[in-house]
Amino acid sequence: MLRPNENVTPEFFYLYLLASQENGVITQYEKHSASNIVNYGFEEFIGEQKITIPKETDLLAFTEKVKPLFTLINILGEQNSRLRAAVDILLPRLISGQIGV
Repeated sequence: MLRPNENVTPEFFYLYLLASQENGVITQYEKHSASNIVNYGFEEFIGEQKITIPKETDLLAFTEKVKPLFTLINILGEQNSRLRAAVDILLPRLISGQIGV
């Protein structure tokens, strides 16, 4: 579990890590074992990578803009979980003929 310090918001840090993964920065810190397990050298990543932190006003303005998107992503994830649970309950009943279409 990663927790940013008070200098950055969780949203900013998450998006920074996501961008680092997408542009290949994170992959250089992955260590593959013989059994194909991938370990991540987080200490090396933090020690070598420098995060440019915007001014506090810019950071807060950015966070204010993206926070509703994270809220929506969370809500949609919860709804998808409920829908999956409903399918898991209803599909066997539909296939067995307990409920009709």
